[in-house]
Amino acid sequence: MDDTPRIGLTIKTLSHLLSRALARQLRDEQSCAATAVRSHLLGYFAHHNVQEVQQAVLQQHLGIRRSTMTNILSGMESEGLLKRVEDPQDKRQKRVILTDAAKALCNEHLMLVNSFEATLRKALSDEELEQFFAITEKLKTTLETYRC
Repeated sequence: MDDTPRIGLTIKTLSHLLSRALARQLRDEQSCAATAVRSHLLGYFAHHNVQEVQQAVLQQHLGIRRSTMTNILSGMESEGLLKRVEDPQDKRQKRVILTDAAKALCNEHLMLVNSFEATLRKALSDEELEQFFAITEKLKTTLETYRC
């Protein structure tokens, strides 16, 4: 059996570990059931200092499918964290608007995500970070153009 490390499996494992660790931090520090994706979504609003955004922009930013984005937003909508309305310029698009309850969480989530990022960055030297981002950008480009 070949024991050569697999790129895809390694990335998938890291992704799961990242999601679990961030979710644990969110639970510990906020006593809430927020997921990493929800936290990144709220962080997007805080980081970009916007009150509303097209659903497609969030989907692209998070790198997830439209159906996944719809499910996440539906859950957040039912919890009273956001509402979706028709985009006045493009009737096929939805705009996501945060409620006051979600706005109160945005900066808190951004601070948690930034703290989490700082913890990860401490594990690597500046040179390793540069290499990491160069390598992941190459893999991202390869996957974006990959055709079966």
